[in-house]
Amino acid sequence: MTAIPDENHARTFNALAHQRRMKIFRILLEYPDSGMRFTQLEARVGMRRSSFIHHLCVLERDGFVSRKRIGPNTIYRAHLAAFASNMSDVLRLIENRLGGDRTDIAA
Repeated sequence: MTAIPDENHARTFNALAHQRRMKIFRILLEYPDSGMRFTQLEARVGMRRSSFIHHLCVLERDGFVSRKRIGPNTIYRAHLAAFASNMSDVLRLIENRLGGDRTDIAA
């Protein structure tokens, strides 16, 4: 069995455990290709700028959000591959503990 770094999973769950970070992530999932400009996302989320920036930085640090400068704009996108990879690792760990029986996972 391949070892799965616990720190990565802790960061994954911590990054998405806060309702405001989940709100930001869910909104960005609505725009997978185009992403959103910082100002659009900030207006849509509707929280104080300092709090918004903090939560956005946590998501970016942990790989769930990426940003790209295009001219004067900063575009943010959900990085779904990072989320899927971490969740896949967690499911594999659970499967190994259950002996490959996935019936308890879906319940």
